[in-house]
Amino acid sequence: MISILLLAPFALAQDSNSAAVQPHAQVFSGFVTDFSSAALSVSRKNASGKEMVHKSFTLDAGTKIEGKIKLKARVTVQFTIDGAANHAVRIIVRGS
Repeated sequence: MISILLLAPFALAQDSNSAAVQPHAQVFSGFVTDFSSAALSVSRKNASGKEMVHKSFTLDAGTKIEGKIKLKARVTVQFTIDGAANHAVRIIVRGS
């Protein structure tokens, strides 16, 4: 019983360190305004509906794409922030 109590702080510290290593994914949905094999730009109206919000994402061989990307397609992008860049991890193309 004492050994379990002594190891508990170590186990908690280990969990918090592993969470710091894995970046937390974020989500952005909108319409494709530009795309290439290396990048994707998506826009949508903000919460008030008065202004447009634009985000650009980098793509690589590890980016999972579900559907066919085309201009004005509605997409949901799961991404991580890598320095100053938003890196797309997964892109889901929604029905028109």
